[in-house]
Amino acid sequence: MAVSLGALAAGCTNLAAPNFGTLNPNGLDDTDLKMWDIEAVRRMVPQGPAFNEQLRVGYLELADAVGGAGDDGDEDHFLRKAVASARGLAQVPDQVVMPDAMDYRGAGTDADGALAVGRARLLDAFALNARKLAPLDAANAQVAWDCWFEGAEAGRGKQVEECRQAFEDAMDRVDAALAGDEEQAFIVFFAWDDATITPVGLTVLQQVAEAYASGASPRIVLAGYADRSGTEPYNLKLSERRARNAAAELIRLGVPNEAMDVTWYGEANPRVPTPDGVREPQNRRVELTFPE
Repeated sequence: MAVSLGALAAGCTNLAAPNFGTLNPNGLDDTDLKMWDIEAVRRMVPQGPAFNEQLRVGYLELADAVGGAGDDGDEDHFLRKAVASARGLAQVPDQVVMPDAMDYRGAGTDADGALAVGRARLLDAFALNARKLAPLDAANAQVAWDCWFEGAEAGRGKQVEECRQAFEDAMDRVDAALAGDEEQAFIVFFAWDDATITPVGLTVLQQVAEAYASGASPRIVLAGYADRSGTEPYNLKLSERRARNAAAELIRLGVPNEAMDVTWYGEANPRVPTPDGVREPQNRRVELTFPE
């Protein structure tokens, strides 16, 4: 993580060391983090993009919380993310700090796949320009997801419950802000090798049902997909089950069966192209659109 975050400062080396309380431009090594960056980032006056600023605040709070729980390693990790968010404000404005990668924490941390589904939902919102259209809620969702992830690895049940709820609440607000985008497709994500509609997926389907009831379109197209971690025939069947389960839930929510066109494509048309055999949460999905 230190290497990836340090890349944010590429091209800014060979600068003079800062005065105490100012952000060191030379990178994110441990000495700079402790001597200069943390204090500088805590003292910063709000500036720059609202998303970056809210990440800075959120990661500082998260670092303090996990540090208070005795987790010094993750305290430093989130301090680095706060520093990187602040660094992007003034030095590398086109760079953003991402939520932790799924392989950052130990195997088995995401036993039920819910974290991967949530991360995919967050990245999809980012692709729809949530950082600008809903910057505060998008940043809060990212920090809450990282908090949920860290708590799951550490086995802190209360933290998992609270951070997961905070993530879902923030994402509901992000989705509402994005709802006016006519090009937006509603997307339900799934855990690996699973066609079960998650609570997050149900929220999306409720939005689809409400949009249908409001007269958005007389028809809904549902398209099921899978990632490339299984065989093509298996993935085709899995994508069919996902699409049909989504359709069944919409029927339960009041959408007539005859108003839906249900299709499935297996591992074709991935959102994120990958080699064969790779598990990719954003490719395990059902896309729902309202044709004109």
